[in-house]
Amino acid sequence: MYTIIIFGLTLWLIPKEFTVAFNAYTEIPWLFQIIVFAFSFVVAISFSRLRAHIQRHYSLLPEQRVLLRLSEKEIAVFKDFLKTGNLIITSPCRNPVMKKLERKGIIQHQSDSANCSYYLVTEKYSHFMKLFWNSRSRRFNR
Repeated sequence: MYTIIIFGLTLWLIPKEFTVAFNAYTEIPWLFQIIVFAFSFVVAISFSRLRAHIQRHYSLLPEQRVLLRLSEKEIAVFKDFLKTGNLIITSPCRNPVMKKLERKGIIQHQSDSANCSYYLVTEKYSHFMKLFWNSRSRRFNR
């Protein structure tokens, strides 16, 4: 469909005298129209691929991009949350995976009155985790 639209607009916008002069110079009838059709075909395919690329990479929410890039170890931290909905995650404070998740803003470090530390899943990411989690594949959906 894009090919026909681009082909028609190109032929309509180019002066008729140029088309006649080009075909007379090359002495091949309809050569200009064939070249314009080939050009419109290539442009239509390129446009379609560009649109698909933009839709695939830029239509995702920032939170969704972060969740899609989580490793298996990072997803394993949320196993209890994804099954039961429990926002509290207990883990050693010096765990590098937890520090990485805290830097990404997915969890927050908390400590209670007994000086016990734990992590909480942030509200923003808890909503997106519930929304995009696929329990069958154990990954987050696009």
